[in-house]
Amino acid sequence: VDAERYFSASGQAIGRVDGERIYDASGRQLGRIDGTRVYSASGSQIGRIDGERLYSASGSLMGRMDGDRLYDGSGRQIGRADGLRRMQMIVFFYFFM
Repeated sequence: VDAERYFSASGQAIGRVDGERIYDASGRQLGRIDGTRVYSASGSQIGRIDGERLYSASGSLMGRMDGDRLYDGSGRQIGRADGLRRMQMIVFFYFFM
């Protein structure tokens, strides 16, 4: 992640954030985050954020953040994000994983 742009491990641009809206590398809107709610491009709620926990639209725990570490819903560490802001990690989790 470089500011509001997201890159793959090989350095290829995969998306960006503009305010609350999230776009893929082609400029197509993937969704948006409005407060604690996460929406798809069609406007359907796909998740919500409660503190450091990330939930699906149905209320199932999808994952959580603990400092710079990301965990899946079963508690298995799935990544690290040194120096990223909370919102950058949330965007990555919902839209680029």
